[in-house]
Amino acid sequence: MQQVDVAVVGAGVIGLAVALELRSRGLSVAVADKNDPVREASWAAGGMLAVDDPENPAPLRPLSAWSRDLYPEFLARIEQHSNLLVPIRTHRALQGAHEGGSSPEALNALKEIGLSPQGYAWALQDEGSLDPRDLGAALHAACTHTDVSIRSHCTVDTLAREGAGWRLHTVGGGGDIFAGRVVLCTGSWAGPRNLPVFPRKGQMMAVEMGVPLDTVVRTPEIYLIPRGDGRVVIGATIEDAGYDKTVHNADIAALQARAVKLFPPAAQAPIVETWAGLRPATHDGLPLIGAVEEGLYAATGHYRNGIQLAAATARAIGLQLTGESLPIDMQAYAVNRTFTPVFAQPS
Repeated sequence: MQQVDVAVVGAGVIGLAVALELRSRGLSVAVADKNDPVREASWAAGGMLAVDDPENPAPLRPLSAWSRDLYPEFLARIEQHSNLLVPIRTHRALQGAHEGGSSPEALNALKEIGLSPQGYAWALQDEGSLDPRDLGAALHAACTHTDVSIRSHCTVDTLAREGAGWRLHTVGGGGDIFAGRVVLCTGSWAGPRNLPVFPRKGQMMAVEMGVPLDTVVRTPEIYLIPRGDGRVVIGATIEDAGYDKTVHNADIAALQARAVKLFPPAAQAPIVETWAGLRPATHDGLPLIGAVEEGLYAATGHYRNGIQLAAATARAIGLQLTGESLPIDMQAYAVNRTFTPVFAQPS
């Protein structure tokens, strides 16, 4: 039986970010995932570092701002230990809203890239984006190079108290794990403690844009994310479809039609990839970060913001596990909080 200081269940960006943070604090860490690392929501994500997205719940703002401040250090550590670059692909975003007025800076930016206001109120935001697949690959390499044990195709089916720690019974990979503490980073899956999370499906596409676009363009209905190499990611549907990740041609066509209305050159852009992912949702749209009970923690339920919140989530878990104070109030993200529903869990 493998024995470690901390076991992390789930090897998405959140799980691996937590593992790397804990390893940097001198703790031995094992990560178990029922699939391959960073192949679920992390692989499917858009990668916008959208601190000021008006679609986000207001209580998310302190965590988002903290994560923004941590991100340069977060990426530097990953790049140092992985020997891989995680480039910031864009450095500004045009945010369209249904209410308000457009700023002069936003109108100038719209003109630069050939967009018309389309009835939205536009703001120009100082906001980056990255390719989550770059981040996932580098995080995986950084964890491997710092001696984090990562088990793929290893399902943790039960979790039980044993002595001063926890026994994780696993199926499919390497036997049981004994850990002093456990962090559940199980994404859209409730995991062995039946956390209050559920999936919300998103279908997306990438096109080869024939004209330059260096700015994220986002409205409540659609977003376009340039990758810096000619590809532009267009997304995304929001569906209550359980764990189904089927891509439907009609939904992809509808996404492209919305994109064309906003940015006409998208009409001639060939589709190079389509995919679907599952956002880990909670009833109030806020993540679950912190203690479930003594020695057991959660870091999940980030919905559309897992990439942006990874830096602060990892740091928060690191500080909590080592008994240090946090710079922000985390009560809004407490696992055992009372939920004020934003949307209902699908039946």
